[in-house]
Amino acid sequence: MNYPRIFGIGTANPPVRLTQEESFHAAAYQGERIRKIFLNNGIDYRHFYLEDVRIARKAPTGSTSGICMAP
Repeated sequence: MNYPRIFGIGTANPPVRLTQEESFHAAAYQGERIRKIFLNNGIDYRHFYLEDVRIARKAPTGSTSGICMAP
């Protein structure tokens, strides 16, 4: 009788790591209510796999996040 076997286990994170504040701005959200949800959920960072997206380390006008994403 054949039994299923696990031959290996691994973990990996996508290469782009953003803080919640950066994620909020990258998603183009603007409402203060949504921002508070992002900042008070107990998550420090989110990892993303973004294909065909440039990331410029310059904040949009009026932003404090330090990140701007453009296609």
